[in-house]
Amino acid sequence: MNLKIAIAQIPSTPGRIRENTELIISKIRIAKSKKASLVVFPELSIPGYLLMDLCFNQSFLDEQRSAIERIALETNGIGVILGYVRESSNQRPGGRRSLYNSAAFINNGKFEGFQDKILLPDYDIFDEHRYFLSGEEPRIFSLNGKKIGIAICEDLWQKGYKQNPLADLKALGAELLVNISASPFEIGKFEERYRVVSDAVSSYGLPLVYTNLIGSFDGFDGEVVFDG
Repeated sequence: MNLKIAIAQIPSTPGRIRENTELIISKIRIAKSKKASLVVFPELSIPGYLLMDLCFNQSFLDEQRSAIERIALETNGIGVILGYVRESSNQRPGGRRSLYNSAAFINNGKFEGFQDKILLPDYDIFDEHRYFLSGEEPRIFSLNGKKIGIAICEDLWQKGYKQNPLADLKALGAELLVNISASPFEIGKFEERYRVVSDAVSSYGLPLVYTNLIGSFDGFDGEVVFDG
């Protein structure tokens, strides 16, 4: 069966879980009205990207968990892929809770699983190792008989890394690749993204759905712009 896929590039605001959730739900309803099989949201779309130490706040994480439960109620008849901060019961050195930059796969009212980000960037505005642990293995999800592999932002940009998440997903039998991103704007970045995505499609012989955050946010010695 073919999939009709909606791409929801939204301006998730860091820390504004309630507002982000309302926006996500509105886009799910639109996707359902268009008879989409799947709707895909950007990286960390529920909590917002550039959270910094807010992601260590337990009440914030509890609010996010409630948001996922609320979103799941809207998914009858449609699959949803979106970004969130996943908690683990394990603790990191120093007593901090283990957190992962993850994608949730929700379908027909049920949270069916997660995919942790494997390649964590530590350059430019990124300092993800401070907040998150690297995912250990890729997973495959099924929707309408199609096997879907999910990669998160940097997992698509494999140059300089020993691990290749896309190759691993291909080996597991993925028939469709989905990349959810929060990739900021800079001169020439659109063309670079296009090249990276095109190379991935050519290398693995699979269709690839790409969605990116949009919006602008203060901080980091200036304004950070995400251009979709």
